Amino acid sequence: MKYRTVENIEGVIYKEKASKFIGYAYFVDNELAIKEYINYVKQMHKKASHHCFAYRLGFDDNNFRAFDDGEPSGTAGKPILQQIDSYNVKNVLLIVVRYFGGTKLGTSGLISAYKASANETLMATNIIEVYHYEQIIFQCNYEQLNSVYNILVSPIEIINSNIDNISKFIVNIPSDLLSDTILKLQEIGVEILES
Repeated sequence: MKYRTVENIEGVIYKEKASKFIGYAYFVDNELAIKEYINYVKQMHKKASHHCFAYRLGFDDNNFRAFDDGEPSGTAGKPILQQIDSYNVKNVLLIVVRYFGGTKLGTSGLISAYKASANETLMATNIIEVYHYEQIIFQCNYEQLNSVYNILVSPIEIINSNIDNISKFIVNIPSDLLSDTILKLQEIGVEILES
């Protein structure tokens, strides 16, 4: 299965009434990466008024978060998340850092500014299509190797192989090719150890 995501981009600046908004977009595929990027941006911008963010993780649309970091409820994280959704990207963390410029923007002004900053950031990055991979582990005998290599063609990725009389492979397979690839391997007598 292919999906749309972002290439990492940092430091996209948007200004509104003397407030400065700085956007960061990151590809993430787990919650640890999200925490690390948030901490990284916070360390870079220790004096910023707010570090607002949103992310959408995975493919079932149920793993997401929008965080306002002290801005009025719904004025920062939600507009950022809406931009992630409008670009139809997955496995994305979008952070917008705000340096307060002395002029209050009001609720609608904040929503507009965070939306614009998120949009500028996503416009500045490259939106790319990538495969969602599943990993399998299998073993085969030496006589099956040629047939195995004929099945394991791009976009399937061999992560690790130990070639011997009994060879063991760790392979990443795009999820939409998984069942067909496993079937082909089993048809030539390969033993699937883990899928």
